[in-house]
Amino acid sequence: MAMLEDRKIKELREKEILVNVDEESIQPISVDLSIDSVVYWELDEDISEIADPKEQQKIQDSDICITYQTPYELKPHETVFVKTKEGLKMSDNLVGHIVEKNSVIRLGLQVSGPMYQPTHQTAIFLRVTNLSEYIIELHKGFSIAQIIFEKIDSPEIPYAQKSGVHYNDEFVFTPPHNLIKKAVKPEEQFKEQIKSVESKVLSVFTMFMGAFVSALALIVVNFNKMEEKICVPQLIQINITLAVCISVILLSVFKFYFHLSASVNKKIKKKRSVRRFFVDKIFFLRRLFLKFQRPRKEAFIYIAACYRDHERNQKMFEMLQKEELPAFLPENMHLKESKEKQDQLKVFHACYYKLSKCDIVLVLYPYGKSVSAEIGYAIAKDKKIIEYKPQNVNIDPECMIDPGFHWAVDEEQELIKLLKQLLGK
Repeated sequence: MAMLEDRKIKELREKEILVNVDEESIQPISVDLSIDSVVYWELDEDISEIADPKEQQKIQDSDICITYQTPYELKPHETVFVKTKEGLKMSDNLVGHIVEKNSVIRLGLQVSGPMYQPTHQTAIFLRVTNLSEYIIELHKGFSIAQIIFEKIDSPEIPYAQKSGVHYNDEFVFTPPHNLIKKAVKPEEQFKEQIKSVESKVLSVFTMFMGAFVSALALIVVNFNKMEEKICVPQLIQINITLAVCISVILLSVFKFYFHLSASVNKKIKKKRSVRRFFVDKIFFLRRLFLKFQRPRKEAFIYIAACYRDHERNQKMFEMLQKEELPAFLPENMHLKESKEKQDQLKVFHACYYKLSKCDIVLVLYPYGKSVSAEIGYAIAKDKKIIEYKPQNVNIDPECMIDPGFHWAVDEEQELIKLLKQLLGK
């Protein structure tokens, strides 16, 4: 195999094997890759609580929310995916390798990428982890990694012709659905494991305490009788009687214990045993404790605005970011309006998922049908809704929308003040 130098790399760009590559990005034996957008996906929290394994297999695109965002503040030890501006349309005699950059390593970022095989056509998605203790901003155009190319003999079966290929012709990020299904571990399975361990610990503890009490009782009785100076046959008779009584008591305890265990295993719910009652209370307290211990997700503002007013929307988004107010603008996911049903579904699921998770909905006037639908959904979800409209603009009242607004604001400073108040800034 031979590594390609800059002259050969320029030829790849001319042949459109390398897509969207600038002249200054071509290095002596590599090509710099720059960030187009930061990509991260989330699994709906409700999916992790499904106990039935058959139900887990029904995870669909609607259960996975993919977000595209730039700029993005990467927190310490956080991992995201990055989509680069550059793309690949590999020929049948080329292999591409992702390589980390020295400057990026020193910044504290770890960048990982796959090997791109012959005939592989795809956008480039890289995994980026912040290994430092500082927040690092990933912005559009940032040079994040580099790719080198090696020339090989053409394989018998190119990558694009193999069966079961998942990530060819991938220009929109696709999460690993099958692996996600296997990775989801229902809470009920975890509960059963805890119950099994608790049962074993309880049985061992009971046996230990029974043996300890029995030994202690025999020792105390023997010492007392020895002080009374009774004869040996009487002492033996007392010990035998005491041993029989202890054995009967222990057998009764174990019989009762195993009866309770059998009742739980057979799921007899008519008469709840004492043991099951306390087990339920323990798990209730555990869930309550975890609920208060679990860190609350940061509140954020969903900007509902007409797509065609891109400059105005972006200006509002940047103003909120400057004021350190967490905001989400759907346009920054780079999911443009399309007539394709698959594309429309991605926009639909992504936007409504974010709407369901947000704390405040900021509506920018004027708006159209799509924003009206978002307002209706926000009203149904009992979100805090703010309407921002320009001064001296007469708006016809909408009886099915206007009553749903909690506040109407027409000045930027007033809006910032209100948002900070609502978010407790």
